Amino acid sequence: MKIELLKEEKEAAEAKYREYLSASKTSKDASYRDLKTVYNHVRKGKSVIDITTALSGGGVKDNWHPRLAIAPAIHKKIRCSYSRTGDVTFQTPWKNTGWRWKDHFKFKSLLPVRPNSTPWVMDLEAPVPVIPPIHHPGKILLSHYILWEVDSWTPAPSRDPYLLRRLTPTLFLILAEWDLTDIEMAVMAGRVK
Repeated sequence: MKIELLKEEKEAAEAKYREYLSASKTSKDASYRDLKTVYNHVRKGKSVIDITTALSGGGVKDNWHPRLAIAPAIHKKIRCSYSRTGDVTFQTPWKNTGWRWKDHFKFKSLLPVRPNSTPWVMDLEAPVPVIPPIHHPGKILLSHYILWEVDSWTPAPSRDPYLLRRLTPTLFLILAEWDLTDIEMAVMAGRVK
């Protein structure tokens, strides 16, 4: 999976970081705080992505299923509702009830408009990939997410996820990327309910 990174020359990122650091001390504008945070990571050479760009760039497969998914790292499965107009919502089970879903991301016109011959809304589910110990952050925070290419929207897990940390509503720091082994995929598939 290829993801477009937000890029800035190191010197320019350093200058912007200092500018927004100073501005955030005298202003309560949340944008200044967000920009300070993002430029701080970019100046250190870390990889930052815009989730909207990543998901829309992933597009859809031949069967109109979205190619990419994002979910909070603490959840075991994700649901994707994709309307004919291109609107996409990613949801997780609400309080482990299994029948009520909580919205995490809602995007208007994110993916291509589907033909009228397709269902008005496609509700798809997939398991969230497991984080291997080498990439596990120790404690999963509410700001940790996993982005992955969905091999198929079925109980079978996908192979190549990214571990992300949310910086702003749409910008994420890439903490790790990995490929799941066949054994990891088999164990995950057996644990999905």
